[in-house]
Amino acid sequence: MANNPLASRSEARFQEIDNLGQIIQEQEITQQKETEIQQQTETLQKAAEIEQQLKDNLAQAQEQLKEPPMLEKDQPKLSSRLTKLPAPNEEETNLLSQLQLSLEQLLAISNKTPYLTSEDREVINQNFLTFPLSQKLALISSGLNEVTEEQKQHLLDFGCNKLKLTEEQAEQLKEVHPDTFKTFPLTGQQKNILNSLAPLTREDKYSEESLSLLKQLNLKPVNQTFLVQEEIIPDPHTQFGKSKSSYLPLKEKFLKGEQRIIRAKAETRQKKLAEKKIKENKLSILRSLWKVANREEEDLSETSISEPSQSTSSRYDDLFANLNEEEAKRMKKKLEREEAQKKLQEQERLRRASKLSEKDRKLKEAEERRQEERELEEKQKKLAAIALEDEEERQLIEKKANDEKARIEAEILEVKRKNEEELKKKENQLKKEQETRAEEIRKMEADKLLLLADFL
Repeated sequence: MANNPLASRSEARFQEIDNLGQIIQEQEITQQKETEIQQQTETLQKAAEIEQQLKDNLAQAQEQLKEPPMLEKDQPKLSSRLTKLPAPNEEETNLLSQLQLSLEQLLAISNKTPYLTSEDREVINQNFLTFPLSQKLALISSGLNEVTEEQKQHLLDFGCNKLKLTEEQAEQLKEVHPDTFKTFPLTGQQKNILNSLAPLTREDKYSEESLSLLKQLNLKPVNQTFLVQEEIIPDPHTQFGKSKSSYLPLKEKFLKGEQRIIRAKAETRQKKLAEKKIKENKLSILRSLWKVANREEEDLSETSISEPSQSTSSRYDDLFANLNEEEAKRMKKKLEREEAQKKLQEQERLRRASKLSEKDRKLKEAEERRQEERELEEKQKKLAAIALEDEEERQLIEKKANDEKARIEAEILEVKRKNEEELKKKENQLKKEQETRAEEIRKMEADKLLLLADFL
């Protein structure tokens, strides 16, 4: 059978269309893979940048942590100067080792050590951490002699906080007079701490030789006063002579402060106990008054109920048996009047007692009502304050909730907007693809019609 050229052409056309569809699908897959590869490449680039940044930061930190080596030419000079510094005693060493100071503060104190050159201070700043502990403590101890008043006060507070009195010492200190503070017994450790802190409060004075040199100037009183006020020369009346020991003044100052604290605590405890006792006494008096009032009311009710049931006339029948009738009647009426008068007096007494009891009861009830009203008013004030705080807190919570709600709504709207934009993009893309496919289908149908026309 001979091959039909039209059939072969149509088959080739159909095959070409199928190949075109496969090519389009492959292009879409390739484009998707290229997008994924591009995203992975960007992620890897960002990771590499972050890794490089971390390496740079780590290298910079390591460079900062590296301590520059001490210059060999400066080391012997500095070591010789440090060996000449007075070494602190054991108690001072313990105190200095417990100081909670930063490196900058330690360097600032060490740089105040006398007889140090600028090169020595630079070496100390660069190599302080490499020094032995003994040299560090010697530098700090020597530098403390030149510290500021604020730094001295900080060190004094730190040392005094380490100085704790025993319970026996506290009880004894509460009663002693301030004149006996100098002889107040302290333990060995407490004395060592005060001795270590005493130099911080010592007032250095000029020597007697300096005073004699100053007197040789033969200054007039007016000129001398002016120079002292301008701090050009020291005061010859107070700043010359031998420095007194600062141990006893520091001890008296410390004990005075401790005594003030102990007495304040004891006074607070006594006030609380006195208030508690007063409350108990008030409650006891109120209970006693309540019992007395109840007892009087019970006695009054029993007296009014249990009146004598016997006839008054029967009590005097035997007395009038031997009297004549008129005398008997007269005496009987007299005694009845006296009995009636006594009854009236007794009733009046009971009535007055009842009124007094009723008055006391009313006064007590009025006092209780006033007390309850005061308590109720205080409770209402407290409730109003609590309600105000609750209202403010509620308003704050509502404001936070509204802000959070607004933020969430804004985020939801933003997400919704982005989703709508993305959906619109996808719809446009899908519409374009559908139009492209429809155009291809129309072309294919046109080709089919042409093929059929050629075939027919």
